[in-house]
Amino acid sequence: MSQFSTLKSFFLAGAALTLVAACGDADIASPGEGEFIGAPPGGGGGGDDGVSRDLTFGGCPTGTTASEIPDTNITACQIPLNAQSQLVDDLTLTGTNNPLQPRTYFFDSSGGIFIGQDTGPTGAASGAQVALTVQPGVQIAFNNPSQFLSVSRGSRLVADGTQSQPIVFTSREDINDDGVANDSQGSARGQWGGLIINGNAPINSCATPATPESCDTQGEGGTGVYGGNNPGHNGGILRYVRVQYAGFQITPNNELNGIAFQGVGTGTTVDHIQVHNNDDDGVEFFGGTVNVRHVVVTGVDDDAFDWVAGWNGRAQDILTIG
Repeated sequence: MSQFSTLKSFFLAGAALTLVAACGDADIASPGEGEFIGAPPGGGGGGDDGVSRDLTFGGCPTGTTASEIPDTNITACQIPLNAQSQLVDDLTLTGTNNPLQPRTYFFDSSGGIFIGQDTGPTGAASGAQVALTVQPGVQIAFNNPSQFLSVSRGSRLVADGTQSQPIVFTSREDINDDGVANDSQGSARGQWGGLIINGNAPINSCATPATPESCDTQGEGGTGVYGGNNPGHNGGILRYVRVQYAGFQITPNNELNGIAFQGVGTGTTVDHIQVHNNDDDGVEFFGGTVNVRHVVVTGVDDDAFDWVAGWNGRAQDILTIG
């Protein structure tokens, strides 16, 4: 992985920071000193304090059900899945408009969770094309290291947070002590799988690279199929999103990253994201053309920012802190 290092003293005095610039055409101009999400705020000592909490804050939106997160005293909004652990209908996860009361959601599944059903390298295959919309201030909890959230080709994750109310994907353990996804887990990693977006943008690792319209490449850890012939693929929006305490090594060279962009195209918006305390790479690109801006990676156990399979996108303002 290529990296260009510099020090930016205005972020954290005395910390060793790495700025990665994967630059393409010259039409990306510096926005100045961007507002990064930053490290999660400090918290308590972690662990279940035995207090029952209702984190629905006024009730769950249509399409979800108020239920208790397994092995906790927390009532949250359960997101429906079919027998194959797929979300097959459009759904909006509403927030509360109160930064001190983030509404919490979870999936009742023991393994991988898929938004929609794969529609193939050209988008012509049959399958549910689903939009999961996540509003500012929502936090989504995952129960175990085998749980990951994967967007199938043809579907979209629209997670559009704000600076004051980011969207947080985190572990059950993280919210079990006080109901808030903060930094109370300390150096914890690998408490759930991670976030994956699959697309049909070109990659260079297809079985038959000369015919990308027939490309079906399997993601690591059974995270879905990706690849195709659409460089403008739209997998949704990740804006003011934080992914923390994720990552899982299934076998050597078969691992789950914090956020994996697998064949994701330029129609996808990625701006102001953070991966914190991941057990493998923070952000990894498997081919595709997606562009990213304002990325913070903190405390990961492997590469902070990595790419393979011919990623042909651009990156601006990448901050990593070991």
